[in-house]
Amino acid sequence: MYKSGLFIIMLSLVGCSNDWLAKLGLGCFMEGKLCYDYFEYSNSVQKSLVLTLPKNIKYKIEEPFGKKDGTWIDCIAVKSDHTVCSLQVLKTSLKCADANDIVTYEANKWQLQFYEITLKENSIPPYIVNKIDNSRLNQLDILSWAKQQKINAKQEVLCS
Repeated sequence: MYKSGLFIIMLSLVGCSNDWLAKLGLGCFMEGKLCYDYFEYSNSVQKSLVLTLPKNIKYKIEEPFGKKDGTWIDCIAVKSDHTVCSLQVLKTSLKCADANDIVTYEANKWQLQFYEITLKENSIPPYIVNKIDNSRLNQLDILSWAKQQKINAKQEVLCS
């Protein structure tokens, strides 16, 4: 009993100093403020990022999409106010016959991109999103993580 209680206390202390839940793959970063939101349809999942601040104010992180369709793949905590995420983006215009269509594209129609998300609580919106390249990934010492990111060739796009 004593050993398990000590483990829980140590785990709690680690949780105070960094995003240990994110490192366990539980999907939240920036000390629980930045989390995944999932929308399941057909055989796919659209993964979004939602930033939740005090008073339960929520911001959906979607700047990088522009007019293209995409889904977040994975994120890695850099600091408690700083996260890098991989994004699978459609390189071509979405072609739909009907608003209810679900469209699939070959793997070569998708592109993998990386974005740095920084929390800026006193700004509106309270975050900054910047597209980054391999040199920045290397600076942040997460290039090996970035190389593990893969396009999901089975990802579908919902037209609505």
